[in-house]
Amino acid sequence: MYSEKTYKNYIFWMQVKRVVVILVLSCLGAALGMLIGWILGSTMKLTSFNNIIIAVSTTVFFLLGVLLTVGTGKQVQDGYWRIAVLRKLTVIQKNLELNNELLRNTDKSIKDNLSPVGNMNTEIKEEEVTTEEEFDATALYKFDETALVPQNQKKLAKMKKKKIKKPEDLK
Repeated sequence: MYSEKTYKNYIFWMQVKRVVVILVLSCLGAALGMLIGWILGSTMKLTSFNNIIIAVSTTVFFLLGVLLTVGTGKQVQDGYWRIAVLRKLTVIQKNLELNNELLRNTDKSIKDNLSPVGNMNTEIKEEEVTTEEEFDATALYKFDETALVPQNQKKLAKMKKKKIKKPEDLK
């Protein structure tokens, strides 16, 4: 895929080409007008219309140059459109790379955090809880859906230290 610099360079040279073509054709028209005026002056001895002939000839060739370079304007607009699309694609690509990186980190943190959560649950159940009626271990855990990390770890640590069997005793 092309870079933005390449498109800007392309647009610049297309505009230069258009200006050069218009200037060359205008100069050619003026020279042709002067030649026609000199021919009319030398053959018919008519010099009063020289300025009008030069102006008309220059204008006609200028318009011819503009007509020949009409497609250049479209190419320049197309180049600007491609630059805008390239910028948007670059932003989308960066966002996708960022999202992929975040997903990789999230997957890694989920794998890292799943095993300690399981160990904590089994430790509490084995040490402190004998039946479900006495204590519901899942009541102490509020999971963040993206990271699956228990948010009440301090309460669990207090329970282990004090050997508390019921969550009501934490209050």
